[in-house]
Amino acid sequence: MNDVVAGKAKDLFEALEPEPRLLMGPGPVDVYPAVLRAMSLPMLGQFDPQFTDYMNQVMALYRQIYRTANQWTLLVNGT
Repeated sequence: MNDVVAGKAKDLFEALEPEPRLLMGPGPVDVYPAVLRAMSLPMLGQFDPQFTDYMNQVMALYRQIYRTANQWTLLVNGT
């Protein structure tokens, strides 16, 4: 049985760790380390109290930007 079938394919290759580069084109672009750390955290569900708090903060900012008192101020993709 070969290593791939035995579930040891990861042992066949060295770790992929490219050297840091400064990417200045239209894409792909470098990702800030803080963003990578945040993306590695467990996901929050849409009904999680912490997520609801974030949404309330975002809606409050949108109300200021759009100068509205509408409680449910959200941006929605309409295409």
